[in-house]
Amino acid sequence: MTAPSQAIQAGPDANGVWRGILAWTEDNGDWQPWRLPPDRVDTAHAPDLVRPGADGGRGPGRPDRRDRAGAAGHRLERRGGCAGRCRGRRAVAAGAAGGNGEVRWVTYGSSITQCHAAAGPSETWPALVARRLRWDLTRLGFSGECHLDPITARAIAERPADLISLCLGINVYGRGSFGPRTLAGQVSGFVQTIRGAHPSVPIVVISPIISPSRETLPNPAEMTLEDVREAVTGAVTTLRRHGDARLHLVERSSLWVGAGRSEEPG
Repeated sequence: MTAPSQAIQAGPDANGVWRGILAWTEDNGDWQPWRLPPDRVDTAHAPDLVRPGADGGRGPGRPDRRDRAGAAGHRLERRGGCAGRCRGRRAVAAGAAGGNGEVRWVTYGSSITQCHAAAGPSETWPALVARRLRWDLTRLGFSGECHLDPITARAIAERPADLISLCLGINVYGRGSFGPRTLAGQVSGFVQTIRGAHPSVPIVVISPIISPSRETLPNPAEMTLEDVREAVTGAVTTLRRHGDARLHLVERSSLWVGAGRSEEPG
């Protein structure tokens, strides 16, 4: 099916495109945007990561709805693989992320990256940064679902990039998806999968932001947030020691700006 002439162009090489998505598929006159490879969602074995929103998405004429897990109601911004539907691919204005940028930035993370409280995709902090710097943004933020899934690592590995940032750990802590025995190795493997496809691209790993109530509170895997941060840091430090000079660590604890506010990351 050919999209209407007034629709934005959503191909991977088009200019002026919102690139918080990886692919489009057509379904009965609607265009379905995806933030993970649609041909692989069955292999993810992570239903909460790849399921659609409650009403199949928000397009023209559809109400702003949130899915049952509280993911953002951004247009084209549903949780995980399925990002909602829109007729004619017009749910987001062209150029929302800046477009035509020389630096292709891929960023991955939790709700901190998805920014589910923002008014829309173009108002998230990654989009604001990309627009200001005229970078070409692909934003893979998965509220509550940043668990180092292999399908996500492969998606990032296959995406053209000049800069990759990975905000890791806060959802792992929340669900206890990895423990002391497995977390550092999982972080290392995730990064190495991406590095194998992007041997010279700078990769920035951001450790969990400060969350005072969780810093010393054990999660279901018997790890405190301090433990999770130490595991992420240790994995990155070890890879750097073994020669990955283009891998960088940002201690997210140094970036917290929430003093005097009740909100904490999740």
